[in-house]
Amino acid sequence: MASIGREQPPVINLIVADEHPVVVMGILKTLEGTDDIRVVATAADVEGLLSALANHSCDVLVCEFGFSHDGARDGLRLMERLIQQFPALKIILLTVYEDLALVRHVVTIGVAGFIGKSSETLDALPMAIRAVKAGGTYLDPAITRTLANRLLQESRRGDTGRHQTLTRREFEVVRQLVKGMSVSEIARETNRSVKTVSTQKIRAMGKLGARNDVELGTRFRNLAGEEKG
Repeated sequence: MASIGREQPPVINLIVADEHPVVVMGILKTLEGTDDIRVVATAADVEGLLSALANHSCDVLVCEFGFSHDGARDGLRLMERLIQQFPALKIILLTVYEDLALVRHVVTIGVAGFIGKSSETLDALPMAIRAVKAGGTYLDPAITRTLANRLLQESRRGDTGRHQTLTRREFEVVRQLVKGMSVSEIARETNRSVKTVSTQKIRAMGKLGARNDVELGTRFRNLAGEEKG
């Protein structure tokens, strides 16, 4: 008589996108032996990522926040595009950033998970993938602790309101955005990376309580007017 085995969980189709080969290799090694997670494609740039998503059935995307050599798109715009174009896709962001404004914003627009790139945090990746596929969210515990400490510090300083002070570089980035420049153009002009400029933009959005570029422009103009007055 044939034995009745335990029902196997459905396989989760995964795409990994990161411009650093060592990170991709680390992820693939971490996922070795996970029978319920199958890597169907990897990508090292935005073009490769979009091609992989178009040609493979994918449940979960583990993706770097922005690609430094793809100046046409900053990380936030890429996430917004992916969420709009692939609404059923669950996205886990791979990042070295522990930035409160970044986490707040990407979670607001629909990113399901947030995990660091260290070998210790990548050990939790299978659990994170299963969690977001099941409809949940996952936030790296190390990042959670850092953000909680920063939020507590902000609360003690009394600067958790919408109009926190922009740094000089954040102010300059938003000023140039309002003038019509793109993130990549600002990066070239200021000799900074696209990632750095994109992060400064997102921090400014968080401080000003702006959910999109239109609100960012409006609130920056109001702020600039207040400072002049």
